[in-house]
Amino acid sequence: MQYLIDGLVVRQLSNAELVSAIEGLVESIGMTQVGPVIVQPFDGYDLGASANVYIARPVREAAVPLAESHIIIHYWEEKIRIDIFSCKDFSTQDALAFCVKAFLIKKVTRSQLITRGFGEEIAGCSVESLAPPPDADDIYLTKEFSLRPGLPGRPLRPGERIEHRF
Repeated sequence: MQYLIDGLVVRQLSNAELVSAIEGLVESIGMTQVGPVIVQPFDGYDLGASANVYIARPVREAAVPLAESHIIIHYWEEKIRIDIFSCKDFSTQDALAFCVKAFLIKKVTRSQLITRGFGEEIAGCSVESLAPPPDADDIYLTKEFSLRPGLPGRPLRPGERIEHRF
């Protein structure tokens, strides 16, 4: 599932506040963080009044990899876009309530749930059920992984892959 929240914010959070809010969101929806929150400012673009107009403006982007997928935040001076992508179900109502409070959203302009899949019901994701294409060994982790930073990983099983690239 993919849950999108767009909104106008009261004020910008500092980088430390942004990291704290994202880590709180991960915990509040019952996900497992597998790497650090990365916050990156850059000169980005935003949609203008029409979908064909892009306006150059500073933006901060924050991302956190999850065992269940990822969360990405796009943060302009007065607005925010939150993208929670997960193969594990979670309460969108809880996510929205947490985001409004933690990210200081004064007006939600969009709240949209997108069901993702491959034409069949997906009951969660599992690294055991994924097999890489035979010619794609170079783009997948092949040694070991850990679900918690700082803890030892375990060797990958034959045919097992990790979807995230860090």
